[in-house]
Amino acid sequence: MVAVREARRLYRENQTLCFWWARPDLVIRAADVPWVADQLRKHGGRQAWRDAARLERLLGTVEANEGERPLPPVGQLGNDVPSADHGHRV
Repeated sequence: MVAVREARRLYRENQTLCFWWARPDLVIRAADVPWVADQLRKHGGRQAWRDAARLERLLGTVEANEGERPLPPVGQLGNDVPSADHGHRV
């Protein structure tokens, strides 16, 4: 299966960034493909996010014509920068 082969490749390539806590010799199986995509999204950068979207398309969990999911708005990431006025009245 293409998705499993791709998940194995992405696991190896991103092992130190996204899977540092997992065994390097872990055998990725078909049931692990959604987990690999999820970990790429959680712990990887922009390219890992795109790789996860491609992996999900290969798996069939995302419609092929839907494209990549956009990044969530800044307010939903939990790392909001406080406003410049810091709550002081002007």
